[in-house]
Amino acid sequence: EEGQQEPIILLPGNLIFDGERRWRAVAEYLQPEIATLDAVMLPKELSEEELHARTLLTSLHRENLNELDLAEGLIQQAKLMLKIEQEEVVKALRRAIA
Repeated sequence: EEGQQEPIILLPGNLIFDGERRWRAVAEYLQPEIATLDAVMLPKELSEEELHARTLLTSLHRENLNELDLAEGLIQQAKLMLKIEQEEVVKALRRAIA
């Protein structure tokens, strides 16, 4: 009714990074009426850290994000950025809280 509000974000190789629900909706329900979708292609291959950071940022905008999923994502991001084991991240968080 209002058109596409957000573009689909694609990784190199045309893999959908963000916008799968928009793509499925068009593919399943609106195909005859919509010839094209707006999309943004990420310019390069992303490292594991960059991909996780972008995924986490995308998830943070969801209204129904489970708090445990958020905590797990933040711990995983700290692990990747600091290049330490998950247990070290958890220990550091416990010390900071104490």
